[in-house]
Amino acid sequence: SSRGAAATGPPASAPAAGAPAAAAASVDSRDETAAESAPRLGPRVERNAITDCRVGILCTGAGSLQPSVRTNSVTGCALACVELARGSRALVERNDASSSKMAGVLVRDGAAPVVRHNSVRGCKQAGIEVTDAGRPLVRANLVEGHGGAGVVLRGDGTWAMVAENRVANNRCAGIDVRDAAAARIVGNDIVEGRVAGIEVGAGCSRVLVLRNTI
Repeated sequence: SSRGAAATGPPASAPAAGAPAAAAASVDSRDETAAESAPRLGPRVERNAITDCRVGILCTGAGSLQPSVRTNSVTGCALACVELARGSRALVERNDASSSKMAGVLVRDGAAPVVRHNSVRGCKQAGIEVTDAGRPLVRANLVEGHGGAGVVLRGDGTWAMVAENRVANNRCAGIDVRDAAAARIVGNDIVEGRVAGIEVGAGCSRVLVLRNTI
C-alpha cells in the first residue's frame, strides 16, 4: 500500500460562504491550551516502523474520536511522513519523521492538530509544512537539516502557533511565513537558517514574532 497507516473520521464541514479569512486566524491562547489537553479517544497509532510509503501516517476527518499518533518511526516517504487533513485534530507527538522526499509533517485542508515533541529531520523540502487553511499548534519539536525551510506556513486562512521549537541547519529560512498566512512565532531557538532565521513575506500582516533566539 502507498499509505503506511490511516486514521479517518467524518469530513469537516465547509466554512460558511462569505466567512472572512481572518476567522481562521482567531485562535487565542485558551484555545491552544484546550487543544493540547483535549483527550483523544480514537485510534492509537503507536510504535510502528514505516518506510518508503507515499504517506507514512495519514489522519483525516473532524469527528469526535480523534487519533493519537505516538512514538512511531517514519522515513523515506514520497509526500510526507505524517499528513493531517480534512479537519483532523489528531495529537502527533514523540515521533521520528525523517528523509521524506517532500515534507516531514504536512498539515492541510483545515486540519488543526497538536504537533509536539517530534524529531523531524533531513527532508528534501520543508520539515513541517502548513497550507490550505491548516491551523496547528506546533510546539517543542526538533526540526533540522531540511532542503527547504524548517517550518513553512502558506496561504490566506492558514494559521499556526509555532512555539518552543529547536529549528536548525535548514537550507532556506528557519521559519517561513508567506502568501498571507498568519502565525504566532514565540520562544523558538533558530540556528543556521541559511536564508533567514524567520522570513515573513509580503501580505502576511497577521504575524506576531516574540521572544525567539536566532
